[in-house]
Amino acid sequence: MKIQSLQVLRALAAWLVVYHHYMQIFHSFNSTSSIGEFLSSRGGFGVDLFFVLSGFMMYLAASRPSTDGWSFFIKRLFRVFPTYWFFTFIIIIAVALIPSAFIYNQYTAYTLIQSLLFIPHENVSGLGVYPVLTVGWTLNYEVLFYSILAICLAIFKRKGIYICCALILLFPIVFYSFDNVTMSVIKNPKMWQFVFGMAIGYIFLKYKIIEIQLFKTGLISLIAGGIVLSGIVGYGLIHTTISASLIVIGFILINNLFNEKNLLTQFLIKLGDYSYSTYLAHILVLGVLFNFFGSNPSPLKEVFVIISLSLTTYIISHYSYKYIENSSFINTLKINIINKKVK
Repeated sequence: MKIQSLQVLRALAAWLVVYHHYMQIFHSFNSTSSIGEFLSSRGGFGVDLFFVLSGFMMYLAASRPSTDGWSFFIKRLFRVFPTYWFFTFIIIIAVALIPSAFIYNQYTAYTLIQSLLFIPHENVSGLGVYPVLTVGWTLNYEVLFYSILAICLAIFKRKGIYICCALILLFPIVFYSFDNVTMSVIKNPKMWQFVFGMAIGYIFLKYKIIEIQLFKTGLISLIAGGIVLSGIVGYGLIHTTISASLIVIGFILINNLFNEKNLLTQFLIKLGDYSYSTYLAHILVLGVLFNFFGSNPSPLKEVFVIISLSLTTYIISHYSYKYIENSSFINTLKINIINKKVK
């Protein structure tokens, strides 16, 4: 089920992260403008949106009668791995060609394997727990979530969704005292954002809220999410989670707004389709641009850099989505693996 408004929200989340990283790399999160300040302090909120959205979409996928643990897991891996591996190897080439622009993407053979398999580890540069393709840190959470849900579906069938939620809520408490890098993801309360998304999915299916005209309620939800995001009541994990949840609910309720077949809506939906590739590709584009222009570019150069960043990332995302994410070879391989297990 593709809810058009959520595709638009995926696009907004991805591009929030893109410009957040622009502010990080080119300005070290220092800005005198209100837009720059917002992107510096709140651009990372795109990740919170992604996690809640992921929980919501996975609840819908896992609730289908035809879904089993094996098919769910294979579909998720084929959704994540090919594009992630492609951009990881592209970043390796970039490190070899212009190492000074990719100082946080250094690696050893061992950390590269860990990165490709989504095993949390310390980045060689000393940055922290990041893979070679640094933005892939969020995928460590995503893949762990998919794995837990797939195992629960395989063992407990339909009840697996609720067992999965219980485990994700318990793991940060049970493993809190484990001082181990590999355990850093499973014990992180940020995993709870997936549960919030799944709770929205439960409400969505049970009460069929997309079929009810609740446009005004959706706007109220969006406003409430914006107020929480502003930091008026504080700004921590609980605030970002609540804000992301309210915004996801709000976008679901205003879905009818995005059903019109105008050019802007179609473009935003396409950006949502490309969002995964956008998320992975932009760090490569930023590194190359930084190599040529350096930090704190002049106003004229900054305009050129932002336009170049946006257009290049968009073009790469378009072709990545078309030839990797939607590759007929990869899709056929995925179907064959699923069918072989079923037989």
